[in-house]
Amino acid sequence: MNRALILLAAALCLPAIVGCGKDDKPGKPIKLEVALSDMVAFDRAYIPALELTNAGDAAKAKKAVALLTTQWQQLRAKYFTAPGITPQWRADFDNINSMILTADRWLLDGKPPQEAHGVLEGVRKVLRDLRMGYSISYDLDSLTLFQGPTEAIALVVNGKTAEQLTANDLSIISEQFRYAEPIWIQIAKAEFDPALFQLTPGQDQKLREEIKQETAMMDELKAALKASNKARIFQAASALKPHFTSIYLLFGDFSAVQ
Repeated sequence: MNRALILLAAALCLPAIVGCGKDDKPGKPIKLEVALSDMVAFDRAYIPALELTNAGDAAKAKKAVALLTTQWQQLRAKYFTAPGITPQWRADFDNINSMILTADRWLLDGKPPQEAHGVLEGVRKVLRDLRMGYSISYDLDSLTLFQGPTEAIALVVNGKTAEQLTANDLSIISEQFRYAEPIWIQIAKAEFDPALFQLTPGQDQKLREEIKQETAMMDELKAALKASNKARIFQAASALKPHFTSIYLLFGDFSAVQ
């Protein structure tokens, strides 16, 4: 499915997200046409590159990042000078271009794949902020938002037992949960159109199952925090990241790098 949206964002935009260049006229809407299928095609290459550089398999990481670089150049060529964009859009595209080319060069130079992974992590955040600044509704951006608190919670419980959780640990988990909860509610309601995201029937079913499981863990963590039950908090908090990762990886095309 090749859906396109006509997007309007007020020119009184957030500088850190879309930005208003000196040539922009405040109060004048910014009009931009973006095919969501182009964003999906990029993520289908980006997600394997992100995952395989983290896994540390140098050969597969090189192949995945090379494919990502090709896919990115196609996206960049189509949208870098698209009508209606702001100077911030071009600056963000330049930033993404630098990150991807740096990751590719480091792998070719023999650096550890995890170093390239660290660089690539920034790509989804820049794209998320860019799309949000243009009011582009893209379901995977909610996953990127959710990843932040999920990772923070995982870091708190990593390498510990329930008994080792401190009062500060519990405070961090509670704070991150409050941030994550409204984001997850949005994710649980998202359609994740299988045609748009090129999900097979099996992948679509797996996605629904994992979302159901993550919802159950979020509900359990909320109840455990309310009850101040360390054992339950630890168990639910430990399960959030694995289910999130399973969900996110479904949107990547790993067949090209096998």
